[in-house]
Amino acid sequence: GLVIYIHGGGFISGDKSIVTSSTNRPDAIHFLNNNIAVASINYRLLATNGTEDVGVLKPLHDSRRALQYIRSRAEDFNIDKDNIVLNGSSAGAGTALWIATRDDMQDLSNADPVLRESTRVKGIALRGTQSSYDIEGVWVNDVFGDYDVSWTELATTNQASISYFYAVNSVAAYNDPAIDAYRADVEMLSQFSADDPEIFANNTGTVVAPPIVSNIANHHAFHVREIKEMADAVGIPNVCYYGKNPVIYEDPSGETLREFIVRKISE
Repeated sequence: GLVIYIHGGGFISGDKSIVTSSTNRPDAIHFLNNNIAVASINYRLLATNGTEDVGVLKPLHDSRRALQYIRSRAEDFNIDKDNIVLNGSSAGAGTALWIATRDDMQDLSNADPVLRESTRVKGIALRGTQSSYDIEGVWVNDVFGDYDVSWTELATTNQASISYFYAVNSVAAYNDPAIDAYRADVEMLSQFSADDPEIFANNTGTVVAPPIVSNIANHHAFHVREIKEMADAVGIPNVCYYGKNPVIYEDPSGETLREFIVRKISE
């Protein structure tokens, strides 16, 4: 089996080498000691100087293709391509959630052998995740509904990131109907279905407070609250933890991320 690590960094920084950092290296060693291969991927980062012309779909599709590429080389890498778990932090976690909740993006008629590979996985393990990349529609109305935060307030706090996130340089460009379709394409919660892989999600590293700064907004406990509520509603098994000072919810199993990944690979 294989665990694929997807790094964080808000889609504007970070690198696959973080899998060997002091934080992540012990996990990688644990998986290797359990006969689980480890891969770490890069994706194209978003430009922050006003020149971004694709937006967040760029790294999302890069990561999807990386999964398919690894599958296309399964024999060379000596892995079981039907036994893969995605593991990510922050933006990498949101990416894993986006891949996992999409219907299989496999294109059997494509001339590119990479794109003929499946994108379905056995499980996803998320830390500091986002629940959706439709910030206006989901973050304002659902994730942060407790705080009565308006889109104007959230957009003002995150103006620069929203610009490169959706590849828009003005309010008029954001209000174009094409952005409505874009937001729908990067929305995850509405895509949940019972055949999606089991989810492990842990957002216990950030204080539970109004999302007035980007770090709190991006890693808020309530992202996992929304993930769990939707997963439970449609019947996706999940192991969730969220909240800090205090922890609001802990899965009764007490299962850790390492234990979750080893279990999924062993199933």
